[in-house]
Amino acid sequence: MSPRQFNLARSSPEGISIVICCHNGTARLPATLARLAAQETPPQLQWDVVLVDNASTDETAACARHHWPANHRAELRVVREPQLGVAHARTRGIEAAKYELISFVDDDNWLRPDWLARSAAVMDQRPEVGAMAGRNKPVCEGIAPPWLNQHANWYALALANDSYGDVTERPGFVYSAGMTLRKAAWLELVDCGFGFATMGRQGSILSAGPDIELCLALRLAGWRLWRERDLELQHFLPAPRLQWSYLKRLVRTAGMAAPLLDPYLFALKSPDQLDGASARTMRAPDWRRRALALGRKILGRPYTLIASRLFALEGNHRVIRLEHHIGELTRIVAMRGGYDSAVRRFLDSPVRQALDQLKGAKERARSASSS
Repeated sequence: MSPRQFNLARSSPEGISIVICCHNGTARLPATLARLAAQETPPQLQWDVVLVDNASTDETAACARHHWPANHRAELRVVREPQLGVAHARTRGIEAAKYELISFVDDDNWLRPDWLARSAAVMDQRPEVGAMAGRNKPVCEGIAPPWLNQHANWYALALANDSYGDVTERPGFVYSAGMTLRKAAWLELVDCGFGFATMGRQGSILSAGPDIELCLALRLAGWRLWRERDLELQHFLPAPRLQWSYLKRLVRTAGMAAPLLDPYLFALKSPDQLDGASARTMRAPDWRRRALALGRKILGRPYTLIASRLFALEGNHRVIRLEHHIGELTRIVAMRGGYDSAVRRFLDSPVRQALDQLKGAKERARSASSS
């Protein structure tokens, strides 16, 4: 977890900076920018748009400038991040953000007209919230597969039984698509030495983790997480992403990111917050025990393991769980003893100690204000 040098203003004016991280997005940007330009905001709400051109090889930057109205009251700025990867792009976007609130909108996210105004209002009413998201709904190219609702969470979409309100403990994270981050919270993490261990998607290479990692770090620093039911955006899903084979690859890469998040879970003393090995197998960092537990889960369903290699078994939730476990096991075996040392190193690090101190100070302040 190596921190990078940040060049951030220590204080920012009230308002929202929309950060769009984009790699080769000329086909997707026009629809996204059209919805964004149509936002209905009160006159007092200041906002701008930061388009992060993440190592694009097409005309992403020119496309963004062309499709943003020249006379719009919100400024569009294009910045370039040459290092490919969502974590790098979002970090660059935060550095370029002008305002105190920073909303991450993907280049395939279509905002409801009141999205910005609602985001600002919720964050203004809840100063204890470090990051917030809403309810994301799908817009599918073609016919949606029958299994999409069951596995919507893997696409950063809302599930029917999702929790809303304070979700700091359960599920313990919010989706990065439509996440609004408080810059003050980010600055605290940076000052503690935080740096991403997960990189997220890198162009066409699937990966995962930065959104959950950020939320776990915020929780360690004592910030709350919030989901707002009435905050809606549409997530456009092209046909190739609605294939069962794509979902399996997506879930496996999420599994591969999970062990990199374990240091935070040990620090939070709640390793059962996310899918992965059970709390019983994570009482102490031990890659052999972790690998053995995952191996038992994989081999414990031999029919699913064999049949999923011979047949599609499309929509089968056991196949999805299996893919996640396989991803976890792949990463654990690749790290071996490095897994144990990474967890212990974080638990004993100045970063963790600084985050703990911040959390303690916030809890004491809240206790004093409520008494």
